[in-house]
Amino acid sequence: MRGFSADTAAAGVAAGGAAEREDPASRVTKHLKDFAKLPWEVDMPADKAAAVLGSYLGVPNLEPAAVLDLDIDQITGILEETTNKGDSALEKALFSHADAVTQRFFGDAVYYRGIVEFSNVCVNDCGYCGIRKHMGGVKRYTIPIDEVVEVAKWAFENRMGTLMLQSGELPTPQRLAYLKELVARVHQETLELDMTQRGLDPKAPPPADAGELGLRVALSVGELPEEHYQELYDAGARRYLLRIESSNPELYAALHPDAMSWQRRVDCLNSLKKIGYMVGTGVMVGLPGQTLRDLAGDIRFFKEMNANMIGMGPYITEAGTPVADMWESMFGHVDKKAHMKAMFDLTTRMNSLARIVVGSANISATTALQAIEPNGREIALRRGCNVLMPILTPTKYREHYQLYEGKPCITDTAEECRKCLNARVSMIGKRLRQGAWGDPPNFLAPVAGVDVRALQQAQSAGVAGAGSAARSYHTSARSCSSAAAQPAAAAAAAAAADAALPPGPAKGSDVPRINIGVFGVMNAGKSTLMNAITRQETSIVDATPGTTADVKVSLMELHELGPVKLFDTAGIDEAGQLGEKKRRKTLSALKECDVSVVVVDVQRQQALLRGAGLQESLQESSSSEALQRHLQDSLKWEQGVLQDAGHYGVVPLLLLNLKGCRPGPDTQALVRAIQGVLDPSGGQLSLTLDLHDAAADVPGRVASFLQDGVTRSRKRPATRSLPDWALTPEASVFLNIPMDAETPSMRLLRPQALVQEEAIRYWATTTAYRMDLAAARSSDASAVERERQRFMRALQPLLQADGPKLLVTDSQAMDIVHPWTLDASGRPLLPITTFSIAMIHRQSGGKLPLFVEGIKALQQLVPGDRGIKALQQLVPGDRVLIAEACNHNRITDHCNDIGMVQIPQKLERLCGKGLQLEHAFGREYPDLAEEGSSSSSSGAAQPKFKLALHCGGCMIDAQKMRARIADMEDAGVPVTNYGLFLSWVQAPEAMRRVLEPWGVDMDAAARKFDLTVCTADADVVQTDTPEQADPLDLAAPNSDDADLNDAINELLDSSSTIDPKPYGNRAPDASDLPSHQGRKRCGTPAGSSEQRAAAEQRFQARLQALQVQSSEAAEGGGAGGGDDGVEAAATGTVADIKVFFHILQYKQPVNRTQGVFRLLGYVSQNRIDRQMRLLNGAYGQQFSFSLRGVQWYTTSRGYLFTAGQSSATERQVKTSICARAGNGAASVLNLYTWQPGQDVLGWATMPDWFVDTPDRDGVVILHSVITGGGDPAYAQGDTLVHEVGHWLGLFHVFQGGCSKNAANGGDFVADTPAVASPNFKCVRVDSCPNLPGTDLVKNYMDYTDDRCVNSFTPGQKRRMVQQWRAYRAR
Repeated sequence: MRGFSADTAAAGVAAGGAAEREDPASRVTKHLKDFAKLPWEVDMPADKAAAVLGSYLGVPNLEPAAVLDLDIDQITGILEETTNKGDSALEKALFSHADAVTQRFFGDAVYYRGIVEFSNVCVNDCGYCGIRKHMGGVKRYTIPIDEVVEVAKWAFENRMGTLMLQSGELPTPQRLAYLKELVARVHQETLELDMTQRGLDPKAPPPADAGELGLRVALSVGELPEEHYQELYDAGARRYLLRIESSNPELYAALHPDAMSWQRRVDCLNSLKKIGYMVGTGVMVGLPGQTLRDLAGDIRFFKEMNANMIGMGPYITEAGTPVADMWESMFGHVDKKAHMKAMFDLTTRMNSLARIVVGSANISATTALQAIEPNGREIALRRGCNVLMPILTPTKYREHYQLYEGKPCITDTAEECRKCLNARVSMIGKRLRQGAWGDPPNFLAPVAGVDVRALQQAQSAGVAGAGSAARSYHTSARSCSSAAAQPAAAAAAAAAADAALPPGPAKGSDVPRINIGVFGVMNAGKSTLMNAITRQETSIVDATPGTTADVKVSLMELHELGPVKLFDTAGIDEAGQLGEKKRRKTLSALKECDVSVVVVDVQRQQALLRGAGLQESLQESSSSEALQRHLQDSLKWEQGVLQDAGHYGVVPLLLLNLKGCRPGPDTQALVRAIQGVLDPSGGQLSLTLDLHDAAADVPGRVASFLQDGVTRSRKRPATRSLPDWALTPEASVFLNIPMDAETPSMRLLRPQALVQEEAIRYWATTTAYRMDLAAARSSDASAVERERQRFMRALQPLLQADGPKLLVTDSQAMDIVHPWTLDASGRPLLPITTFSIAMIHRQSGGKLPLFVEGIKALQQLVPGDRGIKALQQLVPGDRVLIAEACNHNRITDHCNDIGMVQIPQKLERLCGKGLQLEHAFGREYPDLAEEGSSSSSSGAAQPKFKLALHCGGCMIDAQKMRARIADMEDAGVPVTNYGLFLSWVQAPEAMRRVLEPWGVDMDAAARKFDLTVCTADADVVQTDTPEQADPLDLAAPNSDDADLNDAINELLDSSSTIDPKPYGNRAPDASDLPSHQGRKRCGTPAGSSEQRAAAEQRFQARLQALQVQSSEAAEGGGAGGGDDGVEAAATGTVADIKVFFHILQYKQPVNRTQGVFRLLGYVSQNRIDRQMRLLNGAYGQQFSFSLRGVQWYTTSRGYLFTAGQSSATERQVKTSICARAGNGAASVLNLYTWQPGQDVLGWATMPDWFVDTPDRDGVVILHSVITGGGDPAYAQGDTLVHEVGHWLGLFHVFQGGCSKNAANGGDFVADTPAVASPNFKCVRVDSCPNLPGTDLVKNYMDYTDDRCVNSFTPGQKRRMVQQWRAYRAR
């Protein structure tokens, strides 16, 4: 990559002059010599500041760092006291409190927003601007896109995090096209640059858990049509700065030409919010005609619109502009320098007030502050600001973007600007969060703050406890009492501001939390760590093992993270039955976490090494075989937690607790050895410290460690409970809320309240209706009709309204709502869904299709029938779980409880009596596996239930709900939802209707989850029409690619035919599958010992060549040295592997004349998803796998479905599919499923084969051994893990038998003991008793059942990474 330096076009400054330029750090500090104390220092501590501020506001016991919901009068009063009356104590309190609020949300962090002023062409004539349309003497420019992209790359390399693209306003098609290309290139090229540096494929879609990649792209290009904002968002922009300049429309009009409208500016802000931008705005302070009350109104405007970024700078005149002339006429007689100093101070007061009132927005220390005060930005960073905006515009353009006189830094290069700002931040005790996007917390959850007016009123009325209420930090809706207490003029101003509010996205009080768990063995220091995190004695700390007896949950807020839930867990190594119970609770907590901190007791490991006589081996070689085996055994509990964390998508962090270990070479070597075992790839964050070291700032270091770790987590904003299209100001939402004896008094049920609150917060209009279910279901026809007419009268305004409309009903009313909302011809009057579906969509993260699969466990649908015909999948004796997340009192005698009465009755009516129904209520959830079977991520689990029905899960957090879903998927328990079940019972059309608002196509879901259309004979598949000719071979049901189908047909017509395996007139079952006992399992050919030895020599030579290239690159300063070398790779550099599934199905004719066929080999998307999770869990520390495509092909020719290994058919099909799909690269994993011959479960190609036979590359696997298949021994999915091991270069552990040695090669892995022959039983055996070690029966590369295998050795992991780098990472 071309460097971005002083001599490039992007820098715009000749390198030759760099040596004579002033050092940026010297420039920063030279201004301080005349100060008796540093100008940014605040003399008042936070607690005293809270007391002073609280005293002024009449609110005693105000908590330090409290966000205050001040009204316009209160803000004006503070400005009057500090600006006009000189109240220095109140001013100091203001600055100190603002700094405390900043610390609360951001800690000491400061974020960069690099600015590129890419064009000064503007169509507007704003009265204050130096690049206005009719400004004379301005040389207009627009920087070529390539130059801006070079600046962007430099910004990324220098870890700016965000790039702001700024220009004058030019709403033309040409400018839009320029912007779209520029945004897309900056976004994509910096993303690819980041992925390359992380060892990922830059051309592949970024992994879902990759976190922040590339630069955040921000825009500041003025007012545009909403559709243009959307196009720029789609191109990759995520932030937008549009300054309101003044919240007073009259003042705005005085500053702008008649063609510009204040309301238009507000409408643009609304549009940006609606689209989903993080929106910034701001004002100038000290404008002619501006009052302190105007400025107070500006603060309220920021608060009400929930501005995500705020930028305020002092107004600085630019000669030749109308507003400068206005200023001269008003203030020409004053000392301008003194006046500008006063405006500087007023601006910092405004920044402080914005921080105190808005809370967690980003606030910029603007460049204009430095134009007045040399250390202006440092001062602002200690008075509420947390963002710096270095100017990166190439210097040859910079002087032509002169917005105001005296603009600083216009001759600095980007590098000088960066160094200058680094010095400024370091000098004031802050720290730059380099490379971080720094998304503001209030974009996810705005902070309402303490309602000071309400507290004042309560205090004056003598309400007990009113003062203590000021200590609350929780987010809540703003009280109406504030507006009621305002004078008429203030109320009118507030009403005008309310009219300008943007229509979202506003969040409710249901703030999502980050879940962090602490795990480890007994006495590792977990509780000590918890106390360090919370800075209080949250957990009992004692030397007695097992002191923590259960999972302890703590709720708190962490700087930069917001609300968190912390789990302190019991030691995972406790023996006995009680210890096993504790482990189950600990695993349950792990599943709920976003981040897991694994605490390792280094002192314990040191003692174990001494006991084993291995202390000396640390200095001899940290990778010695004996040491590695010892640590593998002594760290097995920690490895288990890390493996499970990977399986459940939890980000692991390693904390190595020294616990008094003496510092020195031995301790350092032990720490490295532990890290090598637990994190061989070096990809995990780790921290080494003594948790008991009082001098080590343990709480601060731990907090920073957690903050860095959470950025890697998969935490995303919570899924909404209503479809996006229903959350607009034009939308109308009708809420049908029946009430019965279980309905709590004085409040709605939580799903009803959450749905209504969300609709209202997004400005949708809501109507709530209480349906009389007793009347609607009455045997009295007149009572039914009266209720129907009442319902339709309430619904009529919604039906007549323009805009989107949605009806949300209680699930138990679907039997009424569905038919009542159809017109005379049976067409729906409006979209409908249920509260339960809304909740499960929200809590599951949008996984509604998964819950459709649960319907499959009940019966299949019949087209053309309004009802359903049962193909009874559930039979007497089957267990069904009915689960609710709440613990309400179930009054089955007086009301029709949905879980205890309605659902059981409907199940009995569908499936007859005899089902074993089990209920689960509240937070606890039953084991889903049969007793005695494993429920871990690596073992087999026999499902305990044939079906689970779950409520919406509104009383547990989303993490817990998703953990339940993962458990059900792992155990193979299909699950559906109350709302889906009750809709489906009503009619298939009802289920289709409740899914449509979410964009879930019922027919597609049925195909996806094998809800095939059947006749009464369940053994055969009936097509829609009789076949007139041979069906297309390899006709893909999810593709219309006729060319692909024709090409494959033509190819296969030349092949010889092998008869398909007959099953007679029935569907195949487990008895048709070959027995796994003594089965080859794997058909991957290993070759002779001579062939393997020759291949190994070529492999080692290739490794050596790569090592030489890496060393040469390192010596030359290239990108190939250091961590990119082969040795670094061999330790486990992570690579993301693209995966494509090709599912081959055999459409076997049963009665061709009648069009009856049997479909064999189907693999559902759900099984594929489960297989991918298992694959990632097995390889999590070395490789990740990303599913990039699934294609189902159907053939009527049996020879294809039973193609053998190395056959011409196999090669031709692979070649045709991959050539057409473009998936033929060595780094791409193509997986083919069919019913292979030769009595094997699958086979793979080795990496080195790709050199000569790329057309054979990939893995072939028996369809029934994909996770969730029908094979009795290999249905968990570990066969594919085994075959992918071959694809990554591993041989079987039994390769070479007991004569395994350097001569015959064996498996070429040093730490796998010799094994005489394949193992099929999970029992400890030593098949080569005269050689070291016992058989690795639990190794993935043996033949034992899925319930047994669970691991690779470190040597195998190393070999796979080396093979990847040698042959596939090309």
